[in-house]
Amino acid sequence: MQSAQSARPGPTLSSSHGATAGPGESLTAVWTGAREAVACYVERKQALAELYSMDNLMLKDIGIPRCGIAYAVAHGRG
Repeated sequence: MQSAQSARPGPTLSSSHGATAGPGESLTAVWTGAREAVACYVERKQALAELYSMDNLMLKDIGIPRCGIAYAVAHGRG
C-alpha cells in the first residue's frame, strides 16, 4: 500500500506560475531582437542615403530641408 504522501503528485512548474523561460527560449528572443535591430538600422541607413542623394528642390517638394534629413528619418516629418 502507498502512503497518502507518496500518492500526491509533486509540484510542477508552468509558465502561468512564474516559471522562467528556458535557455532556448531566451536565446531565441535575443536573436529575434538583434535581427530586428539590424533590420531597423539598415532601413534607416537606406533612407538617409536616398534623401541625401536628392537635390534641394526635391527635398523642398517633400517638405524636408537638407539640414533636417537626419531628424526626419529618426522622428518622421511630422
